[in-house]
Amino acid sequence: MSNPTKLVLWDMNSVLMSDYLLDYISDVMKLQSVQAVLNRNGAYHQLRRHISLQIKTQSLQLKQSLIMISRNNFFNKTRKNNHESLGL
Repeated sequence: MSNPTKLVLWDMNSVLMSDYLLDYISDVMKLQSVQAVLNRNGAYHQLRRHISLQIKTQSLQLKQSLIMISRNNFFNKTRKNNHESLGL
């Protein structure tokens, strides 16, 4: 058995949502303002994704550069040590 207060609140919520939806459909200004907010919010998230992707790309490029520098340093030291041990 469900709580009667919960059922009343559930029905009241449905009435309020229906009232808002009908008001939203019939009021052009409200429709435009909600659309503007949704567009602004979408643009904000798109910008955040773009910035995040740029940061990840730059971070990956930096890691790759550091790896290449480390490898070059290792091979240069190894080559130098081999030349010294051979007396070249």
